[in-house]
Amino acid sequence: MSNAPFTTDPIRTAIALAYTNRAFVADELLPRVPVGAPEFKYTVYNKGDRFTLQETMVGRKGRVNEIEFGGTEAAAMVADYGLEDPIPNHDLDAAKNTNYDVRGNSTELLTELIMLDREKRVADVVQDITHHLYNETLSGTDQWSDTANSDPIAQISDALEAPMMRPNTMVLNGVSALALRRHPMLLKAFHGSLGDAGMVPLAFIQELFELDRIVVGRARYNSANKGQTLTLTELWQNHCALLYINPHATPSKGITIGFTATHGRRVAQTRRDPDIGLRGGLRMRVGESVKELVVADDVSDLFRNVI
Repeated sequence: MSNAPFTTDPIRTAIALAYTNRAFVADELLPRVPVGAPEFKYTVYNKGDRFTLQETMVGRKGRVNEIEFGGTEAAAMVADYGLEDPIPNHDLDAAKNTNYDVRGNSTELLTELIMLDREKRVADVVQDITHHLYNETLSGTDQWSDTANSDPIAQISDALEAPMMRPNTMVLNGVSALALRRHPMLLKAFHGSLGDAGMVPLAFIQELFELDRIVVGRARYNSANKGQTLTLTELWQNHCALLYINPHATPSKGITIGFTATHGRRVAQTRRDPDIGLRGGLRMRVGESVKELVVADDVSDLFRNVI
């Protein structure tokens, strides 16, 4: 083992990189973009560059009209996120003659908690009204839970046309997705005049609104204080976000609602610790360096409290 306090464990790092949880959608909404250093810069484009009419006619001996594109360079820095798990040598020795991988299990659990924290950060960003120039808080008869009076088809179709770039992704939590799928307006659009009972496939809703995808966030977390009874709470609230996501955008090119700057890759590290229990032990550490950013607040729309 290296003399460094923590050494990277290639096998555990592979587990940390490969481990996924289908409930997490953070990487779909704010895609990871590698940056070359912890401190990095990104471009905030001049919105008028792409929407201002220009004189393009050229006279027989005239000069071609010249324009200049611009943008503002902004700076940011990734933050380090990590957790450790102390494993007593007693546990390591006990597992030697079994099929139980103590280190691998620790790496998976630490990775899941790292991902859960990232999911919470992304959910907070996506559902923050200050990150959406276009937004509306529904109440009373406008909420989808009022199936007799609300009209989600009109609400969503109108909202999709408001932003500078038409959103291509819808984000909902599980109960809001169910409310939309069961809404009489959607059922009639799906069945025609054959009835308004049942549930509409998400694929139909995606096609109806001409979206690239619908993302349903179902992750939960324990919102109880330490030592109190487990209380599972939805990370994604009863909102509907309509986002324009460009998976090919980089910090210097391409318009998108946001991205996640990633420096290096997620790693798993180990070090010996003589102060764990009577016989010492091993510390497992998993972490990554990332920064979630919203870079365009006018390519999205947010409906709050849809139910």
